[in-house]
Amino acid sequence: MRKNSFKKTRSRTSRNIDVVRNFLLCFHYWLRRLTIDTRAHLAIALRSKLPDWRFIAFVVSNSIPGKKLLGDWRFPPIFFVAGFLFEVVLCKLRINNINFYDVYKRKQAHEFVVKKHQLDDYLKTRLKYVTANALTFIIGSQTAHIWLNPMKDYKDFIQKAEADYQAQQQELAEVEEYLKKKREDRLKQIS
Repeated sequence: MRKNSFKKTRSRTSRNIDVVRNFLLCFHYWLRRLTIDTRAHLAIALRSKLPDWRFIAFVVSNSIPGKKLLGDWRFPPIFFVAGFLFEVVLCKLRINNINFYDVYKRKQAHEFVVKKHQLDDYLKTRLKYVTANALTFIIGSQTAHIWLNPMKDYKDFIQKAEADYQAQQQELAEVEEYLKKKREDRLKQIS
């Protein structure tokens, strides 16, 4: 049993027949059933009817003067002139007193205004939601902080830190006293 890769959108008894879709389906099935050789023959037949663009490009490129003097560098001036003329046509050619840039500027200005107003509305709504979310975040964290009370033993940590500091200062004083005694002993030995 062969599966059909295309879904059936209309019934067979429908009077509205989509001619283009049916043609494309038939053409697709016809191409699928062709063998590789037949496709190759079809491509060769199509190629024989089309002009040889490589030959045309060769003739055009060889008709541009300056090949001996400039080599391949003879093309940039031609493309510069072509680009210049293209832009002049876009700027100066007027049809019904409208040129390309009038249409382009009108379209860009309209898009700019629409995007600006959409952005203003977007920023207002986003700012409202970000503010609401931040506020609920702060309220939630403070509620958990009050409920769990992680700072209830803070006084114990202060007392422990004070005891550690006192022990460190006492140790430093003992070391300083020991070093002072060693210096005095060394001075006594020297004299």
